[in-house]
Amino acid sequence: MIAGKGKRFLGIFIDWIIYSVVACCLALPFGTNRGDFVVTRPDGSTAYEFDRLYSTGQVFASLAAAVLAFLYFWLLTHRWHGQTLGKKAVGTRVVRELDGGPVDSGAAAVRAVVFVVLTYVCCVGFLVDAIWIFTNPKNQTLHDKAAKTVVVDATGPDPYQSGAPGQPY
Repeated sequence: MIAGKGKRFLGIFIDWIIYSVVACCLALPFGTNRGDFVVTRPDGSTAYEFDRLYSTGQVFASLAAAVLAFLYFWLLTHRWHGQTLGKKAVGTRVVRELDGGPVDSGAAAVRAVVFVVLTYVCCVGFLVDAIWIFTNPKNQTLHDKAAKTVVVDATGPDPYQSGAPGQPY
């Protein structure tokens, strides 16, 4: 049975919180760029130069967070019976849209890449992706559409168990 809109949104929100905490912990040691680019004026006073938005450390932390987010969503979805921590918390799992079978590594990677890319589009992409659930009859997000997957209640048969029947959606 297709997971409800509220469960879907809550699962995504929980995963986003987990990701955000990790990303903030990675970025915290790098602080802000304030002070990184101090300019001494001809009169001897100092001023901050803001023509550079991010320090090298901040760019590295951001890229590391994106890679970790990709690994989190890809590996957990593929290796953990179609569930991330957020999906596990709300009792849902990812399956193939066509036949309800387990998601393979490629589809899990597509889901993860699309989600991470959308998240990095000024965070607006994450919101558009999550809100898409409320516009789709199968409660799919954009990353579900890209990977041809749906999210179902985990209370039903587990298609990730060997020999378990799938159910087309």
